[in-house]
Amino acid sequence: MTTKITVLFDTETTGLLAPEANDLDSQPYITEICCVKVDNDFNLIEEIDTFIKPPIPISEEITRITSITNRDVANAPSFEQMYPRLAEFFTG
Repeated sequence: MTTKITVLFDTETTGLLAPEANDLDSQPYITEICCVKVDNDFNLIEEIDTFIKPPIPISEEITRITSITNRDVANAPSFEQMYPRLAEFFTG
């Protein structure tokens, strides 16, 4: 039987997606990402779970929804800093 690798991920963000016609800067930013790779039997192969520091403050409303605060992300890597690791995770 061939081993199949499945990648699952979940994110938290600074808000909801804006309509496509809006500038990229008006779209929400990731504040947390969790990714897992599992095999056919759902055995964990690899995992990434980290806060991401967005370029804008997290609103009180989003903190109420996600429980993620500006303090939580204060020392977290930016998305740009995490991108190489995430790209390798999804493509490697």
